[in-house]
Order: sequence, then structure tokens, then C-alpha cells
Amino acid sequence: MNFNIRNTEDTTIFSNDYYNLNIHKIPNCFFIVNNGKRFIKTNNNNVIMPRILLQEGNKPDTNTPFKIIDSFENIFIWTDHYGDKNICHWFHEQLNGIIFLSQLYKFFPDIKIIINKNAPLKKNIKDVLFLIPNFKEESIYELDISNNCIAIQSKNMYLNFGSFNYNLNIPVKIFKFFVDELNINPQIDDNDNQKEEYIYISRRKTNTNSRKLNNIDEISDYIIKNKYKEVFMEDMSIKEKILTIYNSKNIIMEIGAGCINLCFCNPSVNIILLTQKTNEMTLFYNTMFKPVLQGKNINFIYGKRIENENIKGVNTPWHLDINNLKNYI
Repeated sequence: MNFNIRNTEDTTIFSNDYYNLNIHKIPNCFFIVNNGKRFIKTNNNNVIMPRILLQEGNKPDTNTPFKIIDSFENIFIWTDHYGDKNICHWFHEQLNGIIFLSQLYKFFPDIKIIINKNAPLKKNIKDVLFLIPNFKEESIYELDISNNCIAIQSKNMYLNFGSFNYNLNIPVKIFKFFVDELNINPQIDDNDNQKEEYIYISRRKTNTNSRKLNNIDEISDYIIKNKYKEVFMEDMSIKEKILTIYNSKNIIMEIGAGCINLCFCNPSVNIILLTQKTNEMTLFYNTMFKPVLQGKNINFIYGKRIENENIKGVNTPWHLDINNLKNYI
């Protein structure tokens, strides 16, 4: 894998245009956390506060004395930040770090991967780490970032400066990396009884925003009665998602952050997306998911927004007439 390298006063930057990836190597520094805020300080007292470490609009006090609780030769920072509450943000902004980290792990098998002990997407972070060949659980260092003024010292700190560019179709490229470089075989044998050709990716358990389908039980029950198996992405590991989605020939789901998992689809899949028919939702789809689903066979089934003066944009509650499903299912 080819990386372009450039040096600055405090960092060496490795970049790869194909994956839209920038990894920074920061020598002789401290990763400092203070009541949920985090930043990096170098030996020459320079402060580095990349967006990927910060809560939005919440900059820490960098002059407070700190206590060193651990020291390692090599560490990779994979803490969460404000975008990590959303799986779609995580796929675009941080998941690409696995591309560089999998290379690092070959050279430095003792490297410590620092993750937020209370990260909302900690399960996803751990899942993808274990896709690295011969990865060991002791390589993970769970840090409680709510602690007061503590630091981890490192001789070499590696940090993924994730990018946020949907036009480059990053999730699909990462899936290709899983298959080509990490040897993840997405194909399930046709005789395997775990293979489901019809799946319904359900949001019945999802409680992340106000975009609620108010008759979701009615809609879900109808779909299930028509040979679709209900599955929940939040219950699956990354590898389970890959196997389930890639081997499904027919998929139904609502538009939402979970659509990003459709980057694991095979080319011949048939997809039905349930959504409101609004200008905001069309823009949301075109911005977030169209690049990932380019070339796939997709049908939209539209419902109606339930007006609510306190809720705007794509996250408004909505209703889907069950009769709208009958032309497709």
C-alpha cells in the first residue's frame, strides 16, 4: 500500500488519496483527557487539538497540569468524538483508520489501540479490530476519558485524521479492503442454513432520533409475513453484517444512518427503501447514501411526514400506508 509522506514540526503525515486517508505520526507526546475533553501535547509543549478528538465546540483547557498514568512506545488513538453516535459518520470519518492500523500491527505487534471506554460505538470499534489477522485483545487499551487531567505518554503516537467526503464512496472501498487485504470471505455457501435471501433490516429497536415510523409494528409484521426475516444491525458484529447483507438478494429497510451498512451488498441485490417523500429526505439520500448504492437496483416506497412544528428536516415522524407496500411485496 502506497502512502505519500510529508513532515511538519510536530508530525509526520502519511496520506493515501485512494482511501481519502490521512494518518499522523506524532513523536514524543502525551494524549491527555480531562472530563471528556481530549488533546495532544508534544514534548516541546505544542498543543494539537484535531477535530476528530474534540466534542463539537468544546475545547479543553490545555494549561492544567496532568498526571501520566501509562507509557508506551507505540499507540494508535481510536477514541470517539461527537460524530460517533451515528454509524454513518463513523463509517466515513473513522473506519478508514483500520486500513493503516492493519499495516502498523504487522510492524508493531505490541502497539496499543486507545479507545474510549464508554464510546457509544465501542462494539463496532472492537469488531473491526478483530478483523486484523492475529489481533490480540490485550492490544486494546480502554481509557475512561471522563477522568480528570490524566495522560498516556508515547514515543510514537498514530492518529487517524478521518475525512468526510461522500463522493469518494469510502465505505465501499473499505469493504473491498476487508475482502482483498484482510481476507474476509463474504460468500456463504448456498447450502448453509444461515443464508437468508430475504431480509428486513428493522428499526424497531432504534431510538436515536425523532424520525419515527408511527405504524412500524404494522409495517414490520406485514413484511415478515411475506417471507422476509427481520434482522437488527445493532445486534450484529461487523463480520455478521457483511455475511448477512452480502448474501441477501432482497433487502427492505427504512432510510436512516443504518443504510450505510448497504455498502456490503453484492451487485445483484434488490433493495426497497421506505422513506418520507420530502425535499429534505431526497437531499439526505443523495448526500449520504447514493454514492454507496450507485448501480444497485433500488425501489422507493414513500410515506407522508407527520407535521410537527418542533421537529424539522429529515428527522420528522412519518406514516406509511400499508397499501403502498402491496405493489412490491
